Amino acid sequence: MLMKGNNFYKTFTISVFLLLLFQLSGYYFFGIQDLWPILLGSYLLNYMLGIALIFLVAKVLDSKSTYIGWSFLALSSLKFLFFFLLIWPEINADEHVSKHEAISFFIPYLSCLFMELGFLAKRLNAL
Repeated sequence: MLMKGNNFYKTFTISVFLLLLFQLSGYYFFGIQDLWPILLGSYLLNYMLGIALIFLVAKVLDSKSTYIGWSFLALSSLKFLFFFLLIWPEINADEHVSKHEAISFFIPYLSCLFMELGFLAKRLNAL
Protein backbone atom coordinates (compact mmCIF):
# COMPACT_ATOMS: atom_id res chain seq x y z
CA MET A 1 0.00 0.00 0.00
CA LEU A 2 1.30 3.46 -0.88
CA MET A 3 2.27 5.54 2.11
CA LYS A 4 0.37 8.83 2.09
CA GLY A 5 2.48 11.95 1.68
CA ASN A 6 1.63 13.40 5.11
CA ASN A 7 2.53 10.16 6.90
CA PHE A 8 5.82 9.99 5.08
CA TYR A 9 6.60 13.63 5.95
CA LYS A 10 6.12 12.78 9.62
CA THR A 11 8.16 9.59 9.39
CA PHE A 12 10.93 11.38 7.49
CA THR A 13 11.03 14.28 9.97
CA ILE A 14 11.00 12.09 13.07
CA SER A 15 13.66 9.75 11.68
CA VAL A 16 16.01 12.59 10.73
CA PHE A 17 15.46 14.34 14.07
CA LEU A 18 16.14 11.18 16.10
CA LEU A 19 19.26 10.42 14.09
CA LEU A 20 20.46 13.99 14.62
CA LEU A 21 19.93 13.71 18.37
CA PHE A 22 21.72 10.38 18.45
CA GLN A 23 24.69 11.74 16.52
CA LEU A 24 24.83 14.95 18.59
CA SER A 25 24.82 12.96 21.82
CA GLY A 26 27.64 10.77 20.49
CA TYR A 27 29.67 13.84 19.55
CA TYR A 28 29.01 15.33 22.99
CA PHE A 29 30.03 12.09 24.69
CA PHE A 30 33.30 11.94 22.75
CA GLY A 31 33.96 15.67 23.19
CA ILE A 32 33.76 16.81 19.58
CA GLN A 33 31.32 19.70 19.96
CA ASP A 34 33.29 21.81 17.47
CA LEU A 35 31.68 19.81 14.64
CA TRP A 36 28.11 20.68 15.64
CA PRO A 37 27.75 23.57 13.13
CA ILE A 38 28.88 21.30 10.29
CA LEU A 39 26.59 18.54 11.50
CA LEU A 40 23.56 20.81 11.83
CA GLY A 41 24.19 22.35 8.41
CA SER A 42 24.49 18.93 6.84
CA TYR A 43 21.26 17.69 8.41
CA LEU A 44 19.43 20.87 7.45
CA LEU A 45 20.63 20.68 3.85
CA ASN A 46 19.77 17.01 3.41
CA TYR A 47 16.45 17.29 5.25
CA MET A 48 15.23 20.33 3.28
CA LEU A 49 16.13 18.83 -0.09
CA GLY A 50 14.65 15.47 0.95
CA ILE A 51 11.37 17.12 1.92
CA ALA A 52 11.46 19.07 -1.36
CA LEU A 53 11.78 15.81 -3.30
CA ILE A 54 8.93 14.16 -1.40
CA PHE A 55 6.73 17.23 -1.88
CA LEU A 56 7.59 17.45 -5.57
CA VAL A 57 6.80 13.80 -6.20
CA ALA A 58 3.73 13.61 -3.94
CA LYS A 59 2.04 16.91 -4.75
CA VAL A 60 3.34 18.36 -8.00
CA LEU A 61 4.17 15.50 -10.35
CA ASP A 62 1.45 13.33 -11.78
CA SER A 63 1.55 9.79 -10.43
CA LYS A 64 2.40 8.45 -13.90
CA SER A 65 4.93 11.13 -14.66
CA THR A 66 8.20 10.14 -16.26
CA TYR A 67 9.88 13.02 -14.45
CA ILE A 68 9.99 11.31 -11.03
CA GLY A 69 13.44 9.81 -11.66
CA TRP A 70 14.75 13.04 -13.16
CA SER A 71 13.55 15.04 -10.15
CA PHE A 72 15.42 12.63 -7.87
CA LEU A 73 18.60 13.03 -9.92
CA ALA A 74 18.25 16.82 -10.01
CA LEU A 75 17.79 17.14 -6.25
CA SER A 76 20.63 14.68 -5.58
CA SER A 77 22.84 16.85 -7.77
CA LEU A 78 21.72 19.91 -5.81
CA LYS A 79 22.71 18.17 -2.58
CA PHE A 80 26.25 17.70 -3.85
CA LEU A 81 26.40 21.23 -5.26
CA PHE A 82 25.35 22.72 -1.91
CA PHE A 83 27.72 20.36 -0.13
CA PHE A 84 30.69 21.63 -2.12
CA LEU A 85 29.58 25.27 -1.81
CA LEU A 86 28.53 25.37 1.85
CA ILE A 87 29.80 22.41 3.86
CA TRP A 88 33.06 21.39 2.17
CA PRO A 89 34.84 24.72 2.89
CA GLU A 90 34.06 24.24 6.60
CA ILE A 91 35.20 20.63 6.62
CA ASN A 92 38.36 21.28 4.62
CA ALA A 93 39.34 24.54 6.38
CA ASP A 94 42.41 22.95 7.96
CA GLU A 95 43.16 20.95 4.77
CA HIS A 96 42.66 17.71 6.68
CA VAL A 97 39.37 15.83 6.69
CA SER A 98 38.98 13.77 9.83
CA LYS A 99 36.80 10.69 10.15
CA HIS A 100 34.31 12.65 12.29
CA GLU A 101 34.05 15.43 9.72
CA ALA A 102 33.34 12.93 6.94
CA ILE A 103 30.76 11.16 9.07
CA SER A 104 29.12 14.54 9.77
CA PHE A 105 28.13 14.68 6.12
CA PHE A 106 27.65 11.08 5.10
CA ILE A 107 25.31 9.90 7.88
CA PRO A 108 22.70 12.61 7.16
CA TYR A 109 23.19 12.22 3.41
CA LEU A 110 22.82 8.44 3.39
CA SER A 111 19.92 8.38 5.85
CA CYS A 112 17.95 10.91 3.80
CA LEU A 113 18.93 9.14 0.58
CA PHE A 114 17.61 5.78 1.79
CA MET A 115 14.35 7.34 2.98
CA GLU A 116 13.92 9.17 -0.33
CA LEU A 117 14.60 5.95 -2.26
CA GLY A 118 12.08 4.11 -0.08
CA PHE A 119 9.46 6.75 -0.82
CA LEU A 120 10.21 6.70 -4.55
CA ALA A 121 10.18 2.90 -4.67
CA LYS A 122 6.75 2.80 -3.04
CA ARG A 123 5.53 5.50 -5.38
CA LEU A 124 6.83 3.78 -8.50
CA ASN A 125 5.59 0.32 -7.43
CA ALA A 126 2.10 1.78 -7.07
CA LEU A 127 2.03 2.68 -10.79
